[in-house]
Amino acid sequence: MPASDPWIDLADRYENNDRARMLLFAEQFSRAADLIREGGVASERMALVALDNLAEMLLYRHLRQVIRLSEEPDTLSPPQRLPASKRAELARDFNARVALGAWKGGDSYNFAFGYRRLLGGRDSEIFRVAHRYRGRTYHADSHNPALLPFICRAYLHAVGRAFVSSQPDNVGNSASEHDFAEFAPHGYAPQSDSMFPGYFVPVEAAQQIVACQTAGLGVSWQEARNALSVDLHSRVGALRGLLADLGRDGLPSNEVEKQLQWSEMWEELGGDESLLMFESERHEASRARGTDARKRYETADTAYRRRFVELSAAFTPTLSLTVLDDVGDGAARLTLARSETGLLQRYEALDAQLDKVERALTEVAIGWDRHIQQLVDEARGK
Repeated sequence: MPASDPWIDLADRYENNDRARMLLFAEQFSRAADLIREGGVASERMALVALDNLAEMLLYRHLRQVIRLSEEPDTLSPPQRLPASKRAELARDFNARVALGAWKGGDSYNFAFGYRRLLGGRDSEIFRVAHRYRGRTYHADSHNPALLPFICRAYLHAVGRAFVSSQPDNVGNSASEHDFAEFAPHGYAPQSDSMFPGYFVPVEAAQQIVACQTAGLGVSWQEARNALSVDLHSRVGALRGLLADLGRDGLPSNEVEKQLQWSEMWEELGGDESLLMFESERHEASRARGTDARKRYETADTAYRRRFVELSAAFTPTLSLTVLDDVGDGAARLTLARSETGLLQRYEALDAQLDKVERALTEVAIGWDRHIQQLVDEARGK
């Protein structure tokens, strides 16, 4: 068996093979575009996760580029290495990586030479908003069907633009017919007017792939404004309908307000470690017998109640039914948003407010329904 060339083996590894990494990106980008074209919640959720992964890939590669450039010495200035604390922040914080991607570059020679900005201003905001929604989908099994089609399309275009920006300028590489054929299904075909005819030109390939895969998937921001405004109005209307039903079942709105705030407080305080410890001690004592067990139960119960009073006294509720009026007014103004980033920022804030009330009010409604059913059962002698 002939000995392999270690340099070729090293170059063929994925992390060192620019063309292999570009092909994988193109394949995943194409799959995400296909999922968006399919439409529907399941496809759009998968597309959002796939696009966020591509965004992370681009941000990571950009970070590596900055670190490499910061460590390169030159004759005009010493290296400007990123400190360990900054590297740790960039490793754990998506928004920090986005901010770095939008950085225009420094004044030092080693950053001016070879540095490529990854994100424009509006794309950095699309990255942030889309990533937050991806987190809800991926980690909390939550999605917003009104926003999904628009956020997916906006993210597709933003990731595509970043993909093009990440490519080196004025570079052409020799390539075989097989190499060209691998990229053809994704939209790349060498052009006669190429800056390097007959060569594989990464920036031209990226431009063609993005143009091909995003064709027909533009975002109508006027349509988005109207759809998102209608979404908020309809959700506010549904909550008002639920409040009316609760009122007919004997729970007036002023009591609902108290129940909302209780639900909010319990969600925040219920996991307190001291409360959990006292609750566990109380439970263990309740299962034991004898005078000593009774005393242990009373001691744990007293400590539990004292701790809960202490926590609740320091708690300031934020939930209120006035949110419905605020969101309704905000939804009406949503149609006046002048840019896609402004639209996404406003909608995200209103959606977060309303989502919190929706979840709390649902818990109140379920609890009240159980209470009514218990009263009915007691009246029937059950």
